[in-house]
Amino acid sequence: MAALLRPARWFLRAAAAPYLPLSLRLFAGGPGRPHAALCLRAAGAWPVAGGLLSQARLHSIAAEKKNYLQEEPTSSHRRNANQFDWALMRLDNSVRRTGRIPKTLLQKVFDNTCHSGSPGGNQALLLLRSCGSLLPELKLSERTEFAHKIWDELQKLGTVYDVSHYNALLKVYLQNEHKFSPTDFLAKMEKANIQPNRVTYQRLIAAYCNMGDIEGARDMENAENILTVMKEAGIEPGPDTYLALLNAYAEKGDIDHVKQTLEKVEKSDLYLMDRDLLQIILSFSKAGYPQYVPEILEKITYERRYIPDLAKVLMKALKEEGFPIRTHYFWPLLVGHQKEKNVQGIVEVLKGMHEIGVTPDQETYINYVFPCFDSIKSVRAVLQITELLYKDGRYCQEPPGPTEAVGYFLYNLIDSMSDSEVQAKEERLRQYFHQLKEMNVKIPENIYRGIRNLLDSYHVPELIKDVNMLVEREKTDSRKPSSSDLESKLEKLKAENQPIGDILKQLILMLCSEENMEKALELKAKYESDMVVGGYAALINLCCRHDNAEDALNLKQEFDRLDSSAVLDTGKYVRLVKVLGKHGKLQDAINILKEMKEKDVLIKDATVLSFFHILNGAALRGETETVKQLHEAIVTLGLAKPSTTLSSPLVTLYLEKDDLPAALESTIDCYKKYKILPRIHDVLCKLIEKGETELIQKAMDFVSQEQGEMTMLYDLFFAFLQTGNYKEAKKIIEVETLEKLVELTQKLFECDRDQLYYSLLKLYKVNGDWQRADAVWNKMQEENIIPREKTLRLLAEILRNNNQEVPFDVPELWYEEEKDSPTSLPSPVEANLQKELLNACRRRRNKDAFNIFLTAKKQNIVFDNEAYARLINLLLMKDNSTQAMQVKDFAETHIKGFTLNDAANSLLIITQVRRDYLKDALTTLKTALDLDQIPSRLAVTRLIQACALKGDTESIHDIQKLVNGLEDSIGLSRMVFINNIALAQIKNNNIDVAIESIENMLTSENQTVDPQYFGLAYLFRKVIEGQLEPALEKISIMVERLANQFAVYKPVTDLFLQLVDSGKVDDARALLQAPAMKSLLELIPELIDKEEAYTCLMKSYVLDNDVASAKALYESLTAKNVKFNDLFLKRYAVLLKNAGESVPFTEPPESFEFYAKQLKESKETHL
Repeated sequence: MAALLRPARWFLRAAAAPYLPLSLRLFAGGPGRPHAALCLRAAGAWPVAGGLLSQARLHSIAAEKKNYLQEEPTSSHRRNANQFDWALMRLDNSVRRTGRIPKTLLQKVFDNTCHSGSPGGNQALLLLRSCGSLLPELKLSERTEFAHKIWDELQKLGTVYDVSHYNALLKVYLQNEHKFSPTDFLAKMEKANIQPNRVTYQRLIAAYCNMGDIEGARDMENAENILTVMKEAGIEPGPDTYLALLNAYAEKGDIDHVKQTLEKVEKSDLYLMDRDLLQIILSFSKAGYPQYVPEILEKITYERRYIPDLAKVLMKALKEEGFPIRTHYFWPLLVGHQKEKNVQGIVEVLKGMHEIGVTPDQETYINYVFPCFDSIKSVRAVLQITELLYKDGRYCQEPPGPTEAVGYFLYNLIDSMSDSEVQAKEERLRQYFHQLKEMNVKIPENIYRGIRNLLDSYHVPELIKDVNMLVEREKTDSRKPSSSDLESKLEKLKAENQPIGDILKQLILMLCSEENMEKALELKAKYESDMVVGGYAALINLCCRHDNAEDALNLKQEFDRLDSSAVLDTGKYVRLVKVLGKHGKLQDAINILKEMKEKDVLIKDATVLSFFHILNGAALRGETETVKQLHEAIVTLGLAKPSTTLSSPLVTLYLEKDDLPAALESTIDCYKKYKILPRIHDVLCKLIEKGETELIQKAMDFVSQEQGEMTMLYDLFFAFLQTGNYKEAKKIIEVETLEKLVELTQKLFECDRDQLYYSLLKLYKVNGDWQRADAVWNKMQEENIIPREKTLRLLAEILRNNNQEVPFDVPELWYEEEKDSPTSLPSPVEANLQKELLNACRRRRNKDAFNIFLTAKKQNIVFDNEAYARLINLLLMKDNSTQAMQVKDFAETHIKGFTLNDAANSLLIITQVRRDYLKDALTTLKTALDLDQIPSRLAVTRLIQACALKGDTESIHDIQKLVNGLEDSIGLSRMVFINNIALAQIKNNNIDVAIESIENMLTSENQTVDPQYFGLAYLFRKVIEGQLEPALEKISIMVERLANQFAVYKPVTDLFLQLVDSGKVDDARALLQAPAMKSLLELIPELIDKEEAYTCLMKSYVLDNDVASAKALYESLTAKNVKFNDLFLKRYAVLLKNAGESVPFTEPPESFEFYAKQLKESKETHL
């Protein structure tokens, strides 16, 4: 061994100096094909891992066959084998799914391996190989440190290393560009009595070949000397050894040495394959020596027709060798076609990908494919792609059957488009779906549901029926009735003169889910006398989806005749307005809006957004009167405030027609009416593009008069930038103007002060004005602005260029800074990151969104106010309050005046209450109210309830004072405070005080709450749940006294229902026998029709196994068309089945506990 290493040391002595890396190589994986360039240093550092997981098991088996490890007990071997299989499975699954290994997963596998007590060589090999290019989230140096940690820890635990481990170490160095001393590395191997093999020498050659231009010639000489050492050691160099040398020479443009080496290979028994020669061609081309490519092409045996498709051949060759071909390898091919809008070229590349077996991912479609599809010609190209996916045997075993590939393609196609794009291209998409139908293309039902949800969120439900045509219905569960089964059952019940309401509704709902409008309407006409409100609501929604305005309106009129007090949900009202307006039934649409106001339909932010989409769709269709009248109705009725977004369709109407005078006039009219300027930027851009100088002057005069000269200049500046008129923009933003702008915007909310100062500094740099630049530094400190790193570096550069001292530490530049754009707008990197963040928020991907935030934070990129607000909202919705607070703290320190909005503060209160941070929640409520925000009813209610359960009456009174006068705005009932103050008093054992207070409120002459609305159900339920028996006893006495002496029956009713609902049937029965309850039932017989009453009575009958009474109750309520809740139906169904009788409706599938919890949560939410 010593003799072998002596010649190695001989040629390595001069190799201990530091080196610079060569450029990265494109492909990686095997010996001689390093993943990345490598730097070596004169140190005895240890390695990192890489390589393919698919080879890990082979190397571990080889190591075991060499028997380097001592004999272990059978159980230890079995444990190690199981441990290795588990680790390999986890890591391999990660690589297959994402192409990478998360650091947390590798750490977990490493910890488990260490805890096993006796880790074997195979586990060590697997862990080491995972520390290279498969660990992208860590810096290169951190990967190496991780590998060193693994090496040292496992060695301490008794792992014996062999040559495969040292080779893995070398591979990790190559992948991580780690500097090391080959001399020391070989010395360590000698000390451990490990003999280098061919792979060791090949990787040492790769290390030398990857060294930089400093002493590059000597490095190549050392690499060549390794060939001599290998031969002296009896190891013949293989093709990979020579290929490493050839690639290194090619990168240096050394065609002479390439030829000489190729001659050596030809004279030996070795043979270089075409794929090897193609890799040499690639190295020449990348290094800028294309003139040598023909000389290598002459040695390729392929016919000349294959040569133009070099990349494709190379990727095929690499795939044959077992290397993974990633989707992004094809992006350079796609981007060329994308720039030229060459749709057919893109289709050809996608076909080539499928031939190689590479499936394009979502990023490929979104960034490189879909941007080209903006015409009917493009639709045909999309059809080609779809057909390619659909008929390829790899993706569909028996075409033309349904395939997930087609389904996911369609989903990603729609998901990649914005809502406005989908609306604008609605007809093209409809044409596309119908052409797919003609091709007999099918998609799985589960993916259809995802597409349906997307279309619904984009406010184009009319397209759902077109996609529905493509669905391959899943095989019907024999246990579930089909629509034909239900129809047969319906006819049978009708013939037997039995109630058919439930079955009819169930059948209609099923037909609606199947988008079978024609059949559903026929069914309604046939059984119109048995229709219920729920059935009509579903049919109205179905007709709206099918763009059937006539039937939708008729159904709404029948719905009103059936029950004039019935209220549709908000979404159905909105869809009615949309379809009626679209089909010219403008007055009917306005009547629907009036009904929404009259019936106090809940209007959320999403509803206002839907109003915008209705108006915008009409504007895009050029329907002037529809836009104007619907907008007027929405604003006049107070359904929404006339915001810039809501009013923008008034301007869009004319921009789409290219009627610029009318567009400007509409914008000005909006300002006169509502003090807003919708789409002023777009109007200015159009005017500039058309050269309408008179109209530009008119617009600027108006903005200057109404909003000031600086706002006018600001608007004009960005309009010039948008249209590419940089010289004009520069004329506007001269130093004095920009300085004035910076001064005026000092207290402007959501103004990026650092970005403005950065723009000023750029002007000062051009003018060489270091004194003003130094003054900026002082002003920023005065405003307490935290400057970004780029601002500090620019300021430092100005001061140094003028021989001035820099008064701060200059941040190190660890990446190449992008060249300044001619504007002060965010850089492309910043803009792209913010766009990714907003997209992740829109899709509710909180983990992705937070990771983007962390990435931006590391790069000192600051987003705008809206981005952080949306991210905080999302994190709070997902109950990630810790992360939300991180974002909030960062935003507050980087954006002056940043605050959470109403929704975010409400979510924060709910989260703080859930985590029992009640003082923090109260502080958040005060902060929100100080900002004139209106917290949500749920947030305030949850906080009050939590304080009550703690017995904190003082905090409840504080909250009552804080929200005084805002109860109607919040939607807060006085009973929330009455119930919870009483509960807090009871929790503090002040039962008599609570009882006396309630009695006084109900019996005094000056009653603040009408006794019939004095609901104490929440208080009674909490007392019963808390098993507060002394309080319950006194409450029972109180409610009877109120009923008997004062004829106040609401409390006794509430207590009775809560006793039944909580299973205290005997107590409820005793109360029922009381004179108060008997009087109540005599006075108010309709009480039994109330949901709480009939639900509790059914529970009582079930507990008593009283089938006759239960039947009588059900039949009585059915005759009155009472809508049952699921808990009632579940109890009755189980009672009938236990008695051996049939159930006249479909039994709700979930458990009692599920429906009880659902009903309880519903009650608490609407308290």
